[in-house]
Amino acid sequence: MVASLERNTRVKSGLPTGQVILKVGAVAIIRSIITETDMKKYSPRDREPISKIFKNNVTLYSASLPGSGALLAFILGVLDGYEDFNAEVWRKRGDTVKTLHRIIEIFKFAYGSRMVLEDSDSDDMKQFLEILTSDEYANRIRKLIDDERTYDDLIHYGVNVTVLEDHGTAHVSIIAPNGDAVSVTSTIAA
Repeated sequence: MVASLERNTRVKSGLPTGQVILKVGAVAIIRSIITETDMKKYSPRDREPISKIFKNNVTLYSASLPGSGALLAFILGVLDGYEDFNAEVWRKRGDTVKTLHRIIEIFKFAYGSRMVLEDSDSDDMKQFLEILTSDEYANRIRKLIDDERTYDDLIHYGVNVTVLEDHGTAHVSIIAPNGDAVSVTSTIAA
């Protein structure tokens, strides 16, 4: 990948050449805000991936901000704390309604947390990610989930209703021990 990036961004006479400039030119045709100057100033940020170890000693590695890896770790961490959340028990009991109810409730809490996330390396954001992916926070959220009901009050789920706009893209990739993989990219940017 590094060789590919270098090949695509070679600099001659102070200007990038190669496939990247062709793509910037193509993007300009569709009225993009990306310019050659943007490409010259761009430098990627290296960030540590989000990682979380679960009860069965499986470790999740996922994208850090601005990706949604922390939310995936949070969701799986809450589910991991339910003793009856495993394929064997689920198949034997067939208790899919309760399990799906819990998953939906956890997603609501994840959405509430998502509204706090930002593309930042600030100490506050690092602390928030630490809390969000902690076992203690997962335990706290699990106690807020009632198997018999849902809540109309979005504050229960940590949703900040004062946020009016949300721009961005999220990406999650999962690779199973047997090599199966799934990758999802979603965007709501206009």
